[in-house]
Amino acid sequence: MLDRILRMLVSHCVLGCSVVGGDQRLYSLTPVSKYFVTNQDGVSLCPLLSLSQDKLSIKIWFELKNAILEGGIPFNNLNGMHLYEYLGTDTGLNQVFNRTMFNHTTIVMKRILNYYKGFEQFNQLVDVGGGLGVALDIITSNTHISRVSTLICLMLYNKLLLR
Repeated sequence: MLDRILRMLVSHCVLGCSVVGGDQRLYSLTPVSKYFVTNQDGVSLCPLLSLSQDKLSIKIWFELKNAILEGGIPFNNLNGMHLYEYLGTDTGLNQVFNRTMFNHTTIVMKRILNYYKGFEQFNQLVDVGGGLGVALDIITSNTHISRVSTLICLMLYNKLLLR
């Protein structure tokens, strides 16, 4: 069974494979694999897979037709509340969601800052959005830019959980 799973991953270029000695397969990482292995910043896209395969995430797809025909947001229609309200009631999903956002933002912002130099003209950035302040942390970590954070209590609590 494991070999079948590995071969399926090879067929989608997530893993590489070479055959040695007739029938023995050696599997290797590919450029795609690097996103699912913890990198030098300690993050990967694995939490994104966990979030997308969560039972609640799957159930939302079955609500899509009703949302199109009757209006509304599939998540809200299914659960009777907005996603962020729901995350306040389900600590497990909240941790997976925040870890996903933390990891994804870290990967994407580091990549953006390798090429984009537009922040160099600013002296100060203000964080007024929700979230964990990860993007602001990354932008201001290696520059002259000072930061102003407007974090609310829930964001501080979640930030402490992730550290």
